[in-house]
Amino acid sequence: MLSYISPQAYHDVKLDGYKGNFLAVVGRGESDQALMESLKKFYKNDTNFKIQLVPIPLSGRPSKSNYSEYLREFYRSDHYNFWENSVSFPAVMVTDTSNFRAKMDKCYHKRCDGMRLIDRNDLEFLKRNTDAVIGATLELSEIGRLMSFQKREHIESRVINFNQETSTKTTDVQLDESEIDEEPLMNEPLKCYFGDEWNEIVPTSNSKTVSYEILTALVTLIHCVIIVRQI
Repeated sequence: MLSYISPQAYHDVKLDGYKGNFLAVVGRGESDQALMESLKKFYKNDTNFKIQLVPIPLSGRPSKSNYSEYLREFYRSDHYNFWENSVSFPAVMVTDTSNFRAKMDKCYHKRCDGMRLIDRNDLEFLKRNTDAVIGATLELSEIGRLMSFQKREHIESRVINFNQETSTKTTDVQLDESEIDEEPLMNEPLKCYFGDEWNEIVPTSNSKTVSYEILTALVTLIHCVIIVRQI
């Protein structure tokens, strides 16, 4: 089925000998392209671990498509609710292909799916996946707008201090609008350490609001992975 739905993804997997060494990112063509490309940008590829984008021929709500019935295998996660919402949101499914890979074809959601199946390669795979998600989350977040807010707060603080120092005067102090950016500060990168090096995250015009609860959970997860690797 993959060869018809996403020919390029099928070609890439076939060219690599059908190895299960990749993280699949499923999205709707142009609708989710920014999310998919951001994850790809922050994934640390090599011969053992790769990221595979799987764009499918959908746009907007799946139920409105004539091909929806043929794409049900790509709806098997929480991203589908974002796609099918009355106002369809960008979302992707990040998956190791679950029951379509190795021992999971027999152990998916069964007792044999346990810790004994996990080795150091699995932990390295988890770490790289988590790094990519954190990097993409930071890039697509409202970092630029937060910087703008901090700058505005700093200017207002200066004005308040000035008013206090000149309280005997009646002159009104007005904010200089040229000092306040209406748009996010896109040219001020945020340096973050993930993977094995420092990376600069530059917010783009496609910035999306992210759940900081989710980001916190991801950071906690990667810390757990690092601790396990050190043991």
